[in-house]
Amino acid sequence: MIHASNAKFIEWVKIWLQEQEAQPFVKKHLKQVYQKALAGLEKHDGKLLTGHDAKRVPGIGDFIANKLESKRLEYIKKGGEWEEIPMRTESVPVVKKSASKPYCPRYGSSAYAILIGMSKLRQGTTRSDIILEAQKYTQTSLTESSGSKAGWSSMNKLLSEGLVFVQKQGNLHHYYLTDTGRELADKFRQYENKKSSQETLVDFNDLSLSHPESIPIDTALKRGSFEIVLVLDSREVKNQRQRSYFQTEFEKIGIKTMTKALALGDFVWIARPKDASKKLELVLDVLVERKSGDDLDMSIKDGRYKEQKNRLHNSKMRHIIYLLENMQMDDQSETRLFSAVAKIQLLNGFTVKITQTAAESVQYLARVTKYLESKYLAFGLRLGPRSVCEGTDEGRKV
Repeated sequence: MIHASNAKFIEWVKIWLQEQEAQPFVKKHLKQVYQKALAGLEKHDGKLLTGHDAKRVPGIGDFIANKLESKRLEYIKKGGEWEEIPMRTESVPVVKKSASKPYCPRYGSSAYAILIGMSKLRQGTTRSDIILEAQKYTQTSLTESSGSKAGWSSMNKLLSEGLVFVQKQGNLHHYYLTDTGRELADKFRQYENKKSSQETLVDFNDLSLSHPESIPIDTALKRGSFEIVLVLDSREVKNQRQRSYFQTEFEKIGIKTMTKALALGDFVWIARPKDASKKLELVLDVLVERKSGDDLDMSIKDGRYKEQKNRLHNSKMRHIIYLLENMQMDDQSETRLFSAVAKIQLLNGFTVKITQTAAESVQYLARVTKYLESKYLAFGLRLGPRSVCEGTDEGRKV
């Protein structure tokens, strides 16, 4: 007699095998994996209460065991009946656990990007393919592991939380979304699609020029009630002559500007109420770092370049632009500078714009301003979501 839980496992493996056989291009190795698992389950006499118990069955490894456990939890969540798993009778230390919400990667984090990337690829994808697809959704480099929770190492968290499982085939590891992981990834993709198509929601960064504690979390700027202003770092326009030049040139073409000491970058854009009595300045998530060719070369030599790049990278601004001006260089500097530019674009995902003169830089910044105005002034702005998982429209305090 087959136990009820074992029968469910057999039923699910049969479905997966049939789905695999129905594919236009059947993966022989996956078909064999399901066939071995099915044969082992049908012969097994012992009761299997969890997917992890199935690892006792000959022919079943981590791939099938994790898949069965994920399916079991989904089945129970939807109201399916399952035999209660008996408590362990041996004496074990009692650890009090505080109630916690299901794990949800933070918006824009490496784990968030990896889930979206995997959802857009076939199951059983390799690391390199996932990184190529996922990198656009995070500013953290997925090719560099810079800590236990950053870069590709975020995959370990996804594995431990049961959102992803892995199977080694030859010398390569192939990664699969569990049903729970797929559900979460689909939610992230829906948010990304909504954000890119409607353009009614702007993510603000923690670089607000207003006092964070003074801004309610439900802050919103209604259509027609605000304007977009280009902010110049007061340390970027170093003298009165240069300050006057930038402000005069922008004024000629109708660009509103102001100067402030910025903690990061040389130019940012803010949305602020037209009503001057409302003291609110919210920073849009676009930042420009302006450097001349000589400045960039010198910063590479003295080490400031890497430190500055890391600070920009860690700012979590979604759009970072390196504005490189007057890139005249000798043969010795050329290789060094263009190597740096390639890394800025490929590894960090920053946009690089090269101009020849300050006047050309002004024109470029004006075009960015006009683009932001056309993109957002026709809509109301509100703070970005604190949690995509919770499905709220609340945003980070800025």
